[in-house]
Amino acid sequence: MAVWISRRMARPLRALSHVMARVGEGDLTSRFQKDRMGFEINALGSQFNQMLDAFATHMESAKKERAEKELFESELKIGYQIQKSLLPPQIPLFDGLDIAAGFLSAKEVAGDFYDLYEQDGKLFIAIADAAGKGVSACLYSLCVRSFLRSFATASLDLAEIVKKTNQLFCLDTKDSGVFVTAWVGIYDPLTSMLQYTSCGHCPPLLKKEDQTLFELKTSGTALGVIEFHNVETATVPFREGDTLLLYTDGVREAHNISGKLFGKARLLELFCASKAARAQSLLNTLMKEVAHFATGAPQHDDLTLLVIRKK
Repeated sequence: MAVWISRRMARPLRALSHVMARVGEGDLTSRFQKDRMGFEINALGSQFNQMLDAFATHMESAKKERAEKELFESELKIGYQIQKSLLPPQIPLFDGLDIAAGFLSAKEVAGDFYDLYEQDGKLFIAIADAAGKGVSACLYSLCVRSFLRSFATASLDLAEIVKKTNQLFCLDTKDSGVFVTAWVGIYDPLTSMLQYTSCGHCPPLLKKEDQTLFELKTSGTALGVIEFHNVETATVPFREGDTLLLYTDGVREAHNISGKLFGKARLLELFCASKAARAQSLLNTLMKEVAHFATGAPQHDDLTLLVIRKK
């Protein structure tokens, strides 16, 4: 009888040992079953089961997190490829103009782009910023750039280019709430005149040779919000010694570790104070100042600058 009792009371311990062995071999579904004569072994087995349940939950969570991370990294890679395709592979050489462009992407891709190309002896200029982040923002920007280029190839009537671009883009955005701010201009070297229109974008700054400063803005709504019946355009002389600075709101909204914004006033001050004779020198100074200001703080938005100087 004593031998039987000993063997019977050892059964739950052997069962727990067996479960532990199976878990050690990789079977995470194995669980200890309570024994009516298990006593302390039942308590130990219950704790072991709880540990396994917690471990399984953690493993599932880690697996899901890893899958989401891989998906995010894949989306980022696609986004960066699309974003790269949005920017001109090189700055075009246009007689009489000194041009420099700078672009600094945020960790999460967004929809900034600038475009420069010659059409019928004139320079087509555009800078834009899509609302939102990720691949979708890049794709919407790609649509806008493609529409602008297509209509500009057919005609250099600025109002018609922007109006038709918005009409098509509105078909894509519908009620999604997506929009793209843009500033579009056409420079004619024969007349030294710059025609432009603004669709809710940060107004570019024009510094004349005598150091007077102008903001190039018109009334206008961001692309993709509503259909335009009319597009307001304006024209300004762009002559020797004049400098044009275009930028996206990532410049103004760059912030330091204290949360303070770089701001428009700081950008104006730096632009006015600059005596740089070359577009690239001015661009480098501005990019350096923004980077220095934001040292240690994460970059939440793309930063795009375009400098065009009339030689």
